Amino acid sequence: EMYPGKGLMVEYSHLPSVIWDVALPKHFNIKIDDEELEALNKATNVYSKATESDKTGFKEDTKEKHDIASESVKLAAENILGPLYNELQSMQTWLK
Repeated sequence: EMYPGKGLMVEYSHLPSVIWDVALPKHFNIKIDDEELEALNKATNVYSKATESDKTGFKEDTKEKHDIASESVKLAAENILGPLYNELQSMQTWLK
């Protein structure tokens, strides 16, 4: 359940839209208007880790990183992190 003032588990892949679709209106009970939504959308189009002189858009690179990982790294991640990841996934009660 969602309890105002408590944490909200959100997987990275659901960002940024989960902020204005779920977190603000349903978790924090904050309503945003079209102008605010437009500002949020605009702000999310800039890669946060880019330098000031290079404010480019975010480039998804998850698949690229998975592709270059060795089989031993993939196996270790699956065996060690897999159960933890699944547990964290189950905490995303807003998806249910």
